[in-house]
Amino acid sequence: MILSRKVLKQIENSKGIANYGVRANLPKKLFWTLSIWIDN
Repeated sequence: MILSRKVLKQIENSKGIANYGVRANLPKKLFWTLSIWIDN
């Protein structure tokens, strides 16, 4: 869980991020992230 919090913090602090989502399968310890970025 600590690693997933670090990833979320990194995404939240990134410039250009429009939105993001996280999906987790806790019993199997699998995590997926999806991010949408703004392109200038």
